[in-house]
Amino acid sequence: MPAPGASPAGVSAVSPAVACALALGPALQEDSRADSDVSGAPDSGPSAVAPGPEAPDQVRGRAARDVGGLLLALRLGDSAFPSGGFAFSWGLETALRDGRTSRAGIGPWLAQELGRRWAPFDCPALAGGWRAGPDPGAWDRLVDECLWAEAVRVQSAAAGAAFLTATAAMGLPGAAGLRDAVAGGALHGHLAVMQGAVWRAAGLPLETALALSGQGVARALVSAAVRLGALGAIAAQRHLAELAPLIARHAESPPPEGTLPAGFAPVSDVALLRPAPDRLFVN
Repeated sequence: MPAPGASPAGVSAVSPAVACALALGPALQEDSRADSDVSGAPDSGPSAVAPGPEAPDQVRGRAARDVGGLLLALRLGDSAFPSGGFAFSWGLETALRDGRTSRAGIGPWLAQELGRRWAPFDCPALAGGWRAGPDPGAWDRLVDECLWAEAVRVQSAAAGAAFLTATAAMGLPGAAGLRDAVAGGALHGHLAVMQGAVWRAAGLPLETALALSGQGVARALVSAAVRLGALGAIAAQRHLAELAPLIARHAESPPPEGTLPAGFAPVSDVALLRPAPDRLFVN
């Protein structure tokens, strides 16, 4: 059985889908990180000498880079960004229609989607795409194997295609090439993988890319709930604030390299497969 941090090469004896299933248990366990011991006294000697203050020009240059990265992340994460995400409810529409959740249950539903789907599946998928850089093909194929339902695979690729169309039109580095590779059949183009590859090429650190992804998923779900009449605008903002610590925790501690995507959200998975004929959303 592969460890959660094993590389794809380490699971070559079984299919990627089986490897993802085997990775599911550890992926859903709560993190139990021990606090680091930082009480020791600093070493004496030259290595303990504090560096001198930065020159004003260095400080200004670093601040400008930080602000530039922040503005880029805000632009890419804006609700008006034309990524096509507005067309997806990821099962929420069907769940509300069938009584599987309600206005009172929106909070637990959102927490499940972020904690059981985004954190254990999207985070590793995005991190793998980010680490693969301009050639995410092998990782994209592995993620495709880890998506067990055909409808989910198709919708993930459709969302990825919409993302690449928008980012290519904006001129983001690498987006046009990935878009063309998907159109030519060389890539599946799953959303999380494409986000990782494009956002790295745009200059976003992995931690920022993960935070942007989590906020985007949370905002898309909350927006769907508002349009379905299950939430008001103020309640939606409260739910986003409640989800922020979970998103921050996983963004600040990216999955180890090679961690396999392995989510488990059966209620929403079933809802995804049962869309109504008169539905408002794609799923």
